[in-house]
Amino acid sequence: MTDQPALSDLDLDAWIDGTTGITATARIVQKGDLLDDRQRLEDELRLTRKIRAEDRGIDYRGTEQIQADLDSVNKRIYESMLVVTIQDRTADHRRKIREAVASELGLDAKADAARYHMTLTLVEIADSIIKVETADGREIPLGSNGFGWERLDRIRERCGESALMELADRYREMTSSAPAVQAPLSRSSSSTRGGAI
Repeated sequence: MTDQPALSDLDLDAWIDGTTGITATARIVQKGDLLDDRQRLEDELRLTRKIRAEDRGIDYRGTEQIQADLDSVNKRIYESMLVVTIQDRTADHRRKIREAVASELGLDAKADAARYHMTLTLVEIADSIIKVETADGREIPLGSNGFGWERLDRIRERCGESALMELADRYREMTSSAPAVQAPLSRSSSSTRGGAI
């Protein structure tokens, strides 16, 4: 006996109408140069904590000062960050936007393969962006044209590919693998089925 509702009670059409696309989030850091400062301060703090009191020199920066500097750098990184929410699209939708932009820009995979692939990758990723927020949750209006691949290209040109690496990785994961969902086990699928504990 089960206490689950009968399957006939489930309205499949209503269930489908309530579906939403898979989403993921990624961060884009405006002040990437601060990441090196943070690493340097973290290393300095780690080393300073190992120095015995009797071995400290006159110019010794205490752990409190280093921690304060590290906190300041982390705050500046955080304040410069955008949190981008992306949503999966169908393969057909992605193909159509790629073809439209390739035609509009006169892109040719044979004549300039690097530009062709980079531009169309940025087009796909930008098209998937549905929300942009500051790190503290303030939503930034996207406008009628959305985020726009040109903005991603400007970020890439100014900061290098690594600035968009997390976004590209999240996009690739979202569009190439099934979502991992940790759902609670129902009674019918407990570990006792098929054997004793």
